[in-house]
Amino acid sequence: MPENQATDRIVFRMGKRLYLRPVIKEDLPSLTRWINDQEITQYLKSFLPMSPQDEEKWFDKLNDRKATHLVFAIVLVDSDELIGLT
Repeated sequence: MPENQATDRIVFRMGKRLYLRPVIKEDLPSLTRWINDQEITQYLKSFLPMSPQDEEKWFDKLNDRKATHLVFAIVLVDSDELIGLT
């Protein structure tokens, strides 16, 4: 992991291998790819394709729904790789 990333992390919960952090705008390309992957979405309520603009709208509304819908990024400690969402 690059040296500056360790100090720049915003960590909600830390484990040995994973940590939770807020979703950030830089996550959107991965999230757009995942939400359009049928293997990933087959068990989700979402079934329509989502554009990058749709994902950005979803992201922009996250803060408004904090009281009822907590969403965290799941990230590998060693590489800071985003691997999922809660």
